[in-house]
Order: sequence, then C-alpha cells, then structure tokens
Amino acid sequence: MALVLDPRAQGDNSQMVLSVASMCCLVIGFTMEAWPRTGTRVQQQSGSTSAYDKANLFSRCTFHFFQPIVSLSIRRTITVEDLVNQLPDFMTTSESYPTIERQWRKNVARSHGTKYKASLFWTIIRANAKAMIPILLFRTIRPALLFSIPGLLSLFLEYLQDVGTEREKSPAYGLLIAGAIFGAAFIGAILQAVSRQYSTNLSLRTKVALTAMVYRKSLKLSPGSKHQSTTGEIMNHMSVDADVWTEAMLYFSMWISLPIEISIAMWLCKLEANI
Repeated sequence: MALVLDPRAQGDNSQMVLSVASMCCLVIGFTMEAWPRTGTRVQQQSGSTSAYDKANLFSRCTFHFFQPIVSLSIRRTITVEDLVNQLPDFMTTSESYPTIERQWRKNVARSHGTKYKASLFWTIIRANAKAMIPILLFRTIRPALLFSIPGLLSLFLEYLQDVGTEREKSPAYGLLIAGAIFGAAFIGAILQAVSRQYSTNLSLRTKVALTAMVYRKSLKLSPGSKHQSTTGEIMNHMSVDADVWTEAMLYFSMWISLPIEISIAMWLCKLEANI
C-alpha cells in the first residue's frame, strides 16, 4: 500500500514544530537569564544593594529573593539585623518621605488665600502618579485577556466538533487556540500578581512617608499645640491612620479597572445576544 503524503499537511506539521521549538527556546532563555544569581561575585560585592534590587524578573515574580529569610526562620528566630537591607531603596524613608513632603508643601502653598484646603489624598496621588502608571496598565490589560478566554474556548469547541468532518482544520489550528487560552490565563495571572506587588510596594512606601511626616511634625509642635493633641492621638495617626494606606493603592486601582471590566462584559453580552 502506497503512503500518500499531503504537502499541505507536511507544511502545517513543520510550522507547528517550529512554533513549539521557538516557544521552548523562549522559555529556556527566560529561565536561564532570569535565574537568581545572588551567589555570583558581583552580587556578593554589592553589599549595600538591597535583596530586592539584586533580584531579577523571575525572582521578583516568584518572591524567590525573600526565600533566604523564610529558610532562616525555620532554623532560628528572626532578628532585626536579618531583615536589614531587604526592601528596595524607593521604599525607604529617605527616598519616600521627601517626595510626598515636597508635594504637600506645594499644595499647602497653593491653598493659601483660597477657599480650598490642601488635600492629603490628592497629594499622595500626584506624588505617586508615575509609579501608578504600570499598575493601571496591568489592571487594564488583565480584564481584556480574561474576557478573551470564553471566545477562544468557543472556537476550540467548534474545532473539536469539526474533527472528522469535511470542515476539519489542521491540528496546528487546534494547538494554536489551546496555546492562546493557556497564554491568556497565564499572562493574566502574572499581571495580577505583578500589579498587586507593585500596589503593595507603593502602599507601603506611602505609609512609611506618612509615618515620617507625622513623627517630624510632632517634634516641631509648640507647647500649646501639644496640649491640643495628646500623645495617644499622635500615635494613632502614625500607627492606625497611616496603616490605612497599606492596601489603599490596590483598591484605588480597582476603581479604575472596574469600569473597564464592566464595559467589556456588557459589550460581550450584547455581542452574544446579537449572535
């Protein structure tokens, strides 16, 4: 029996093999490039650099840079010296405090002679405007990826129904749709984790800056002002009120992404109703 080979099938198979090989090369290259390299001579000599700054993309996405502290906590009790130099430089008081303090003084100067009062909320938003751009970008792209999965899944089900019929498509088409579904879900999960990490870092940076502002202000209070504000009230501002900003940036970014998610969901429902 002679085996007849279809040139188009051979071309589809070769294209599929090249696609899979390219994807494998990209994954291997990303893993090798992003593999934690804290044990190299250059990394060890940079003792003043924080563990977060030494970490690469792979280590930051998986929080591998914090694994030495977790492993150390199993053997003994963690001390303050163990936690030194772990956070990035932009989260330290010396970096975060001047930015918000400078913006606050500008807002206070603008409010003089007007009926408007300086807003601490808008001061923080203006001071962290550039750092919030990637967070809002990730929160905007993620809904589009997640809402694309049902559409891709319907195409994959149509492909499975056409298998064995005259409308059967090449296997590369099915693998492409399956890969698109996996890629959309995987990238959406990565964007969610990265956006949450960025939001947490920005919230902690804001909390540190506000705590420093309240502490420095308390040192400059006059005797008359100290009678109006007790020590307990000042401590509440530093511990309770400033702690509210621990997750504030995360919820603030949700106010930006929720209208986009609702709009995409309504558009998909309208599209489905027309079909």
